[in-house]
Amino acid sequence: TMATHGLEGIPELVGMQVPNVYSAELSEFVMKSGVMLMETQRPDILYLSTTDYIQHKHAPGAPVATAFYAMLDRYLARLHDLGCVVGVTADHGMNPKHTSDGQPDIIYLQSLVDDWCGPGACRVILPI
Repeated sequence: TMATHGLEGIPELVGMQVPNVYSAELSEFVMKSGVMLMETQRPDILYLSTTDYIQHKHAPGAPVATAFYAMLDRYLARLHDLGCVVGVTADHGMNPKHTSDGQPDIIYLQSLVDDWCGPGACRVILPI
């Protein structure tokens, strides 16, 4: 919703219903949403977060995994073709997700964006 994420009507824009979180389709929904947003609204910064469903369900090189990465490649190529600077990161590794005193070791992107661009200049939208 507009109140929650600063966007509305994404399923209609994308032409897909929001898929189940435990599916490869959710990652495609996120990537297609990013492409459609770049084609229609041109946000200054777009952060797209996909799931690791396929990586937990299928071995590297399995046909399903290969098809999943081909889909990601197509959407990343489209974002590049639209003039985006694309950065890809992994969501986690094997390091602790908390500090030595037990506090979550996380980075709030909105705080960083506010530092870079000025408070209120940009809004971080996380689709999932």
